[in-house]
Amino acid sequence: MMLAAVENRFDNALQAPSEIEGLSDNGCGYTADETRRFATEIA
Repeated sequence: MMLAAVENRFDNALQAPSEIEGLSDNGCGYTADETRRFATEIA
């Protein structure tokens, strides 16, 4: 879902026009490490 949102927002561009900032509730301690790594890779 995260990848689809980025592709939809930026029309499959190789780079976003600016840094992507995800909405959060001050960094939930229960976010899986794999999810964090994936978000970092696509940002």
